[in-house]
Amino acid sequence: MAHTLSLPAPGKLNLFLHITSRRRDGLHNIQTIYQFIEYGDQLQFTVRTDKIITLHTNVPDIRNEDNLVWQAAHLLQYYTDCPLGADIVLHKNLPVGSGLGGGSSDAATTLLALNQLWEIKLTAETIQKLARQLGADVPLFTAGHAAWGEGIGDRLQPLTLPAKWYVIVCPECHISTAAMYADEALERNSPPITLTDFMNGKSTNCFEVIARKRYPVVDDLLNYLSTYAPARLTGTGGCIFAAFDNRETAYDALNNMPPRTTAFMSKGCNTSTALCHVQQ
Repeated sequence: MAHTLSLPAPGKLNLFLHITSRRRDGLHNIQTIYQFIEYGDQLQFTVRTDKIITLHTNVPDIRNEDNLVWQAAHLLQYYTDCPLGADIVLHKNLPVGSGLGGGSSDAATTLLALNQLWEIKLTAETIQKLARQLGADVPLFTAGHAAWGEGIGDRLQPLTLPAKWYVIVCPECHISTAAMYADEALERNSPPITLTDFMNGKSTNCFEVIARKRYPVVDDLLNYLSTYAPARLTGTGGCIFAAFDNRETAYDALNNMPPRTTAFMSKGCNTSTALCHVQQ
């Protein structure tokens, strides 16, 4: 049995995001396309034989009990009655609350890694079942493929998307997902679209209008990045992105960001880098 495993936890982009209706349980039905990026967090797992789970991270002021990594490890341990534990080290690269899915990706990587390290051998279907208990985006990362998403984002249809390079800009503001969903100006009844509609440019991110109004820095950076390529908010924000056909044009846009702007470049990928490593 292997005792240590290091795995990435890649970020994601919402290439568009529409809310089509509000559900009776207060959640929202959406349509979106999820695209993985290569850039992400990194986790290391070391097996313990005493059933204790520890978590060390470079993110301050977040209790372990509130971290999805810790929750995912304990959920898997409880579900399988596994007698083993783990020392987990999480190195965050993806900004917290950025719309890039970092917490959900970390949780998914934890399920995939410990399923292998603890030699539990749960099926992909069972892992998906556990992932749904942790959050709407976690099943995307355990499934591990770019996808068309519906429902609350957990009904996934795998897609193969064109290879793109993305410039991703992280405004210096914290955007509350709860506050964005609570905004009275939010469009909650967008007509459903098709993949063909998306490919023909008939889509948007329904949170973008609100983010522009609430956060002037988001508005400024969306306008600036749009001088290079069409720019869009991902998730409820705050990161924004633009797609480029090759690395050179993406680098040119990245290299010309305004001073003191936090930004990075990453290649899009159709398969999660975490899943690729687990399957090797």
